[in-house]
Amino acid sequence: MVVLPSAGPTADAEVLRILLALRAVIGGYTDGPPVLAAVRDDRYRAPARLAAGPLGTVLEADTVTARLIAQCVGRPGLSLVLRDLLDFAGDEFHLADATAFQDGPFGATLLYHPNSCVVGLLTPDGRTLLNPAADTLVLPGSRLIVLARDDDSTRVEDCRHLVDVSAIATALPEPAGPSRLLLLGWNRRAPLVLEQLRSTARPGSVVDVVADNAVPGPREPEADRPARHDVRFRSLPLSRPEVLLDLDLDPYDGVIVLGPDQGEGCDHPDDWTLVTLLAVRLLEQRTGRETRIVTELVDDRNRPLAPVNSGSDVIVSGMLVGLLMAQIAQNRHLAPVFEELFAADGNSVCLRPAYAYIREGAEATFADVVAVAQMRGECAIGYRRQDIASTGSDDHGIKLNPSKAVRRVWYAEDQIVVIATDRLPPPSIAVNEPAPVQSESE
Repeated sequence: MVVLPSAGPTADAEVLRILLALRAVIGGYTDGPPVLAAVRDDRYRAPARLAAGPLGTVLEADTVTARLIAQCVGRPGLSLVLRDLLDFAGDEFHLADATAFQDGPFGATLLYHPNSCVVGLLTPDGRTLLNPAADTLVLPGSRLIVLARDDDSTRVEDCRHLVDVSAIATALPEPAGPSRLLLLGWNRRAPLVLEQLRSTARPGSVVDVVADNAVPGPREPEADRPARHDVRFRSLPLSRPEVLLDLDLDPYDGVIVLGPDQGEGCDHPDDWTLVTLLAVRLLEQRTGRETRIVTELVDDRNRPLAPVNSGSDVIVSGMLVGLLMAQIAQNRHLAPVFEELFAADGNSVCLRPAYAYIREGAEATFADVVAVAQMRGECAIGYRRQDIASTGSDDHGIKLNPSKAVRRVWYAEDQIVVIATDRLPPPSIAVNEPAPVQSESE
């Protein structure tokens, strides 16, 4: 059963009442179908979880959106990758049999799936482990979490012969330094975005917030999690285009554009957002310098109209949250996977330069990429070709779950899509042979 919030100001209270009504009708959820619900305000999440029962899942729609916006700031193209992961049109997360790998290390599973990408484990006691350590034991009764087109494409086959050690790179990306961001506009998700940026920013980072009216500052950081960036507020009448065109974007590494809330004096918030994006585009043309933009739209029909460069991310929040709920409704065991992917800490979807995995200009298979990622504590799930990322192609250069046998020439501008933490990989790696797995006859 899926319970969706309305667009009204009392949406979360209505969701809570519906959950309580369902519980009264069914008489408890221990034997009934699981419940999936969404609320906007995190204050309603705890009571909603109680009302949904032990088999229920409750998402915070605004928090998910805020996390996605914050993640996209430093990862160009991330919104496109996540859209591809969630939209049911291609490869999705599935659960696969792990019998052939039981009592062996998790790392051995990655190069034994020619047409799927292993990203985690579902343990016999129901715990979900996303990108666990390579030496994590695959216990009897465990299942693999894989990215695959369907359940039939998760067959087991040894792909270690496809790995060419000579193609592996030893270079590492430079560690990211402090950033300076500009946030234009304000809505109910803005404080959550600032909180997410506070959790992930490099020390010394700065966020300048410019909005029509004075806005409240973020909550004080917890004692054990001091703020790693400074937030400064400034009031300007952004509804006037001439004010937007007077902004100086040169000092900023990126711009976040947030439109007004729908239904609070603004029936079409995307109109303001599109005008703001157009002003930023005009500023880019004036200075000759492209600016990384992360923006949120309400209506997916407006996404093709957004005047942004190819290195920017346009997030249609309602659509992505809806796709996320549909994925969890299909398989509730995947709820912890998506929760961690969208969290501020832990493992998430990252895009990293290909030169950190494969030597620039070298011809190598995707199995080579998977092998390098494994040695660095990551699970590789795809890549993005930069030579066609800006051509307007339908896939934007993104290829998720390619065959391990796919062989191509890799360039420095390409990106590797991995499930990993934001920590940097170790400065050097040693190439080890993965442990063999049991055959089905054994």
